This record gives sequence, structure tokens and C-alpha cells, in this order.
Amino acid sequence: MIHNPFKYGGYVTGDYFCNRKREIKQIQQAFADGQNITVISPRRWGKSSLVKQSLDSHPDKVIKVFLDCFKFKSSHEFYYGLLKEVLIQSETKLEALARVIGENLRKIAPFISFSATPDSELSISINIKKDKLALDEVLELANKLAESRGVRYVICVDEFQNIKDWKDGNDVLHKLRSYWQKHENVSYCLYGSKRHIMDFMFKDSSAPFFRFGETLYLGKIEPAEWRAFIKDKFDQTGKSISEDLASEIIELAYTHSHFIQYIARLCWTNTETKVTPEILALSYQEMLQNETELFKKIIGKMTQYQLNYLRAIAYGITRLTSNQVIREFDLSSSSNVIKIEKAMKDNEVLDYTTDPISFSEPYFKPLLKMYFMD
Repeated sequence: MIHNPFKYGGYVTGDYFCNRKREIKQIQQAFADGQNITVISPRRWGKSSLVKQSLDSHPDKVIKVFLDCFKFKSSHEFYYGLLKEVLIQSETKLEALARVIGENLRKIAPFISFSATPDSELSISINIKKDKLALDEVLELANKLAESRGVRYVICVDEFQNIKDWKDGNDVLHKLRSYWQKHENVSYCLYGSKRHIMDFMFKDSSAPFFRFGETLYLGKIEPAEWRAFIKDKFDQTGKSISEDLASEIIELAYTHSHFIQYIARLCWTNTETKVTPEILALSYQEMLQNETELFKKIIGKMTQYQLNYLRAIAYGITRLTSNQVIREFDLSSSSNVIKIEKAMKDNEVLDYTTDPISFSEPYFKPLLKMYFMD
């Protein structure tokens, strides 16, 4: 069976990955130079895939460690996760793992248990109270191993801004900076989707990670690159799509990487030989239907004022604090509009980097019109 050449969700790398040559070169150069780098972009624009693609195609040997702060709800969960991933990525054999733990984690070695499954996959568990965890051993481990082995480690932390939400988040950031800034054998790649928070964390002189490394603001891939990618993938699998319909996929998806792959994948599945306007329309409706439950869940957490604000954006209103707009859309007051904007930045429904403000993901506006607008 021929595999669908489009992929979305999870890591999108290898043959599924589209372009980003300039960004890959910048990230790889940063790692080669021992530089830290921060990648910032809205959700599902492909940050994680870009970083993984950059590492997978890196010409030099590096040890890759991936962490996702979305999975951690506290600092001790993060430290445990960091320790486990550094160990697992450093060793593949049980005896070697035992030696690394014994030599480098003497204070906490008695609290670490490990085993190997029948297929030799290593499993590690840590059973230690958070106040007994020797942070110096945890935070120095990757740099010590990198130095002793003559190989660079790259530690990649996704949704890095979530650390600020932990009870001791600010203390954690100060602690991490105090160790990480001294590491000459480890590069740190920190990325997140909430630009207003990430900007503060890395650009504000009062923040612990001020000027920690270079910053890459991820833009959208050019439509011409996407058109060529879509057409090539259809051609390679014995199907076809016109340039016009490939362009329409890109427009319907707001040039959003995740949704271009999403709609193109549906079109490919629904096509026997050649994509028609009817097939594209059907595939687009499938995408909207698939996203309806998520849309309803997001809307269900909003106040009426926030919903009214979204309706105003959908109608193309730009002067949201004007008295006329506040009355017409029942936004209460200009100060309330400012509160609504903060909430919208936090839930990432809207993109405030565009002029005018736009919806971050392509399903939201059509579903908003379908359910809440005439």
C-alpha cells in the first residue's frame, strides 16, 4: 500500500518536512558553535519538528535530549524528567548506565532504579523526596558527560514558558540559568508558543534568561515552497493536483504548516487520481468537522464578553476600544477590552503579531461564523 505523503501531529521530519533550509542552517550553526538558541512561534507552526529535523540532519555527532514542559506540572517533575532523559539518551546498555549513575550521581544513586525490557529498552525510575534531590548532580550531569566523552549534548525544552506557571517557577528559572550559562559542552534550545511570555523571559533585562542566546522568530513558509511541496508529493505517489488547488489549500489553511499538511492529507486520501474542487471542498469540511469538538471546548471556557470580542474580530473590526464598537458588540468598557486581550493572548486563539489581528488557526473563524454569527 502506498503511504500518504502528508503528515501532521507529532514530529514531522524527513520526507514529510517542507523547506525551512535557512532556519535549519541557523539552528545547526548555533549548536556547532556551542551557542544557545530560543525559537518562538505560534502553536503548531512546526517548532518541534524544525528542531528535530535540524538535529537529525546535523553533520556532527550530538546527543539529543528532548523535554516538553507541557507534561510537567512542577519543578521536581521537570528535574526528574531531565535526569531520566539525559541518562537514557547517554547509554543504551544496562552495565554502562549503572556505571554512569555510580560515578556521577553519588548522592542520589541509591534512589534510582533501572532495568531493561526483553528488547533491551532501558527503564529508569526515581524515588526520592524533592527536598533530597541533589540539583547540582542533576543539572551538571549532561555537561560532565559531554566533557568526558568529547561530544556535544543538545538539550531541547519545548513549551519553556510553562515554567513560569509553577509555584516556584521564578526560582527554577534562576537556578537553571545559574548552571546552564556555565556549560561549554551543552547547547540549550528553548522554544515556546506564547510569544508575549517568551519575549519577556528572554528580552526583559529583569528576567533570569535575559540574553541567554540568540532568538529565532519562526515565520510562515512561503506559499511557493508549499505549492511545490504539495504538487511533488502528489506526483511522487501517482496522483495529481493543480497549482490553483494547491494554492487554495494554502489559503484555506492560512499558510499554517499543520493545517496545510492536514488538508492536503485529507485531499490525498479522498482522491483516486486527481484532486478536483469538489474533493478539496469535501476535505476542508472534514477538517472543520474534526475540529468542532475542540472549538466547542475552547468556546465553552470563554465569557460572553470574550465571545463578543471574537465576533468583532471576525467581522473585521479593528478599533476595538472605541465607544461605538464597545456598545455595538457589548464589550462593557475599554478596560475590559484590555483584559479580554490578555486572556486571548494566553489561550492563543488570536494572533496579535499580524495587522489586523487574525485568528491563529484556520478552523476557528468559519466555525465561529457557523455557530455564533448570522
